[in-house]
Amino acid sequence: MQYFNYSKLIKDLYTPDIINLVSAIHEFKGKNQLFVESKAIILKSMHKVAMIQSTEASNRIEDIFINERYQRYL
Repeated sequence: MQYFNYSKLIKDLYTPDIINLVSAIHEFKGKNQLFVESKAIILKSMHKVAMIQSTEASNRIEDIFINERYQRYL
């Protein structure tokens, strides 16, 4: 049976470089949340446009086209 010493692994992982990277990620997550809260309306409209464009592109790949008059409802 093999024995793995996790305490050595932990010592190798907790280097100053790794800790700085983890701290930076944590800071950016906070900034991202502030951006999402302050720009919610813009992000929702961008999300809607992206969904429509994705659907249209997927349909074009499968040679599915819709009438122009129905596109305004999307």
